[in-house]
Amino acid sequence: MKIRTLLALLIAFIAAFSLVTIRTVRATEVTLTLSDAELSTQFAYKWGPGTLTSIEDIPGLGVRFNFTGLGSSGTGVCDDFPVSSLAGGEPDNIGGYGDFRKYTQYRLVFTNLGPNPVSVNIDMNTGWTNVDPARDTYWENSWTYLDVGESKVVTLDFSSAICWNAQDDPVSEWRYPGGTNGVIVRRLSEVSRIGFQVCGNGEASIVVSAVTPKDTVVSLSDEELSTQFAKETGPGTVLAVTDVPGPGVRFDFSGLST
Repeated sequence: MKIRTLLALLIAFIAAFSLVTIRTVRATEVTLTLSDAELSTQFAYKWGPGTLTSIEDIPGLGVRFNFTGLGSSGTGVCDDFPVSSLAGGEPDNIGGYGDFRKYTQYRLVFTNLGPNPVSVNIDMNTGWTNVDPARDTYWENSWTYLDVGESKVVTLDFSSAICWNAQDDPVSEWRYPGGTNGVIVRRLSEVSRIGFQVCGNGEASIVVSAVTPKDTVVSLSDEELSTQFAKETGPGTVLAVTDVPGPGVRFDFSGLST
């Protein structure tokens, strides 16, 4: 009886290793960052107490934004509707380039070259208002403090953002009180504005730049994973490669071993 029991356990153990399903292989991070051409030609003052006195595309990477009159509330600078193709979006359903669904985050580098400390954040709006004004939602990350001479990478994570103006969203499951944190950014196919904010004390000068290569994450699309990946080595057999609904590709194996 003991021998039969041990044999049954051994067979079950072997079976567990011979047929394996990796349910989903997901792309990791696909970063949206902005070129000097986008920042220097498409960005302009939008709101707030400060005055944007100049925008300068400096030598090398980065664009310099000079301000006066900053205060404790944010001064917004952005590429307003319709967002330029230089921002990196795909063609949308209203003839522009507001589809940013291929990205998982928005990231910029800020360097404080001015005489005073500043705080910055990055933001965007989604939702076409011609369909219903209640679709418009504002998204941002938390504020990042920059001392004089300091440089930091600032990220708006599309899986966990701060949202405003979502309390009356047409989709009831997407309604949140203003300032709710940790919310998935909705309607990334309808990006109507993209930018940043700065607050401080009077004068400021910041350089805004794209993330550097060392900060960039290489990721693979579902199309690449589902059409170009095949078995290379090893004892296992790839039974199926399936592009599942939503992000991710399913890989089924048999005959794997340790």
